[in-house]
Amino acid sequence: MITRIFIIIIWHQAGGRDDSQTYYTWNDEVTEAAKVFDSYKEAQDTWRSCGMNEIHAGFIIECSPKEQVWI
Repeated sequence: MITRIFIIIIWHQAGGRDDSQTYYTWNDEVTEAAKVFDSYKEAQDTWRSCGMNEIHAGFIIECSPKEQVWI
Protein backbone atom coordinates (compact mmCIF):
# COMPACT_ATOMS: atom_id res chain seq x y z
CA MET A 1 0.00 0.00 0.00
CA ILE A 2 1.37 3.37 -1.01
CA THR A 3 0.87 6.09 1.57
CA ARG A 4 0.57 9.59 0.24
CA ILE A 5 0.61 12.59 2.55
CA PHE A 6 -0.25 16.15 1.59
CA ILE A 7 -0.10 19.40 3.56
CA ILE A 8 -0.94 22.98 2.70
CA ILE A 9 1.56 25.79 3.03
CA ILE A 10 0.15 29.26 3.58
CA TRP A 11 2.03 32.17 2.08
CA HIS A 12 1.69 35.18 4.33
CA GLN A 13 1.32 37.95 1.79
CA ALA A 14 1.90 40.77 4.28
CA GLY A 15 -0.43 43.31 2.77
CA GLY A 16 -0.33 41.95 -0.76
CA ARG A 17 3.41 42.27 -1.30
CA ASP A 18 4.90 39.66 -3.60
CA ASP A 19 8.24 39.66 -1.78
CA SER A 20 7.11 38.25 1.56
CA GLN A 21 9.21 35.28 2.67
CA THR A 22 6.87 34.15 5.45
CA TYR A 23 5.37 30.68 4.97
CA TYR A 24 3.73 28.35 7.45
CA THR A 25 1.74 25.14 7.48
CA TRP A 26 -2.02 25.19 7.75
CA ASN A 27 -2.44 23.84 11.27
CA ASP A 28 -5.20 22.37 13.37
CA GLU A 29 -6.49 25.10 15.65
CA VAL A 30 -6.53 22.86 18.74
CA THR A 31 -3.39 20.72 18.44
CA GLU A 32 -1.40 23.21 16.35
CA ALA A 33 -0.13 20.25 14.30
CA ALA A 34 -0.15 20.51 10.51
CA LYS A 35 -3.38 19.40 8.87
CA VAL A 36 -2.60 16.26 6.84
CA PHE A 37 -4.57 14.97 3.85
CA ASP A 38 -4.60 11.66 1.97
CA SER A 39 -4.95 13.24 -1.47
CA TYR A 40 -4.37 16.45 -3.35
CA LYS A 41 -8.11 16.68 -4.01
CA GLU A 42 -9.00 16.25 -0.33
CA ALA A 43 -6.60 19.05 0.62
CA GLN A 44 -7.96 21.34 -2.09
CA ASP A 45 -11.61 20.60 -1.29
CA THR A 46 -11.08 21.16 2.45
CA TRP A 47 -9.21 24.42 1.84
CA ARG A 48 -12.00 25.72 -0.35
CA SER A 49 -14.91 24.47 1.76
CA CYS A 50 -13.47 26.27 4.81
CA GLY A 51 -13.21 29.50 2.84
CA MET A 52 -9.45 29.70 3.29
CA ASN A 53 -9.07 30.52 -0.41
CA GLU A 54 -10.94 33.77 0.28
CA ILE A 55 -8.43 35.04 2.86
CA HIS A 56 -5.07 33.31 2.25
CA ALA A 57 -2.80 32.19 -0.56
CA GLY A 58 -1.88 28.55 -0.14
CA PHE A 59 -0.31 25.70 -2.04
CA ILE A 60 -0.40 21.95 -1.62
CA ILE A 61 2.77 19.90 -1.33
CA GLU A 62 3.22 16.17 -1.16
CA CYS A 63 5.15 15.03 1.90
CA SER A 64 5.04 11.29 1.27
CA PRO A 65 8.18 9.72 2.76
CA LYS A 66 9.30 8.05 -0.48
CA GLU A 67 8.98 11.33 -2.40
CA GLN A 68 11.36 13.33 -0.21
CA VAL A 69 15.07 13.99 -0.17
CA TRP A 70 15.79 13.61 3.53
CA ILE A 71 18.37 15.89 5.15
